[in-house]
Amino acid sequence: MVAQGNSTAKRDPHWDWILAMIVQMLLTLLAIVLIFAVILGGFAALLGSMP
Repeated sequence: MVAQGNSTAKRDPHWDWILAMIVQMLLTLLAIVLIFAVILGGFAALLGSMP
């Protein structure tokens, strides 16, 4: 059973697709977080320089 599970896991194309989707989602979330960080940093800088 172990050998069969390993062979099917290696040959299963769904794992590559799932991993690609997970990586794409993580990269998208990271980009969104970075954009929000830049926007919040810009607002903080403006509010800090206003008074």
